[in-house]
Amino acid sequence: MTDMSDQQPQQPPPPPGWYPDQQGTMRWWDGNAWTAQTAQPHAPQSSGGVSVGKLIGGIVLLFLALVGLANAGSQDFADGAERLGYFLVPALLIGGGIWLIIAALNKKS
Repeated sequence: MTDMSDQQPQQPPPPPGWYPDQQGTMRWWDGNAWTAQTAQPHAPQSSGGVSVGKLIGGIVLLFLALVGLANAGSQDFADGAERLGYFLVPALLIGGGIWLIIAALNKKS
């Protein structure tokens, strides 16, 4: 008579799907055996982090707005440039702020 405690429960095979093989490609497991079907591995998914370009763009917009704000009251500005500065400074501040908010929201998702 055999002792039942010596027998290991048999694990079920992995479910059908694509699995990496030793050659660096993906191979299809049909649930019972490996098939001849292969595929290239997928590129890793983006983490959704803030891109460097978006971050630099927002900082540049805010910097330009602050420079414009600092120079807007200067007597060196001609009347036309001063009027442009009054429009440009708020536009750059708002644009830079929105740019950075969007970049931060994209990082969270």
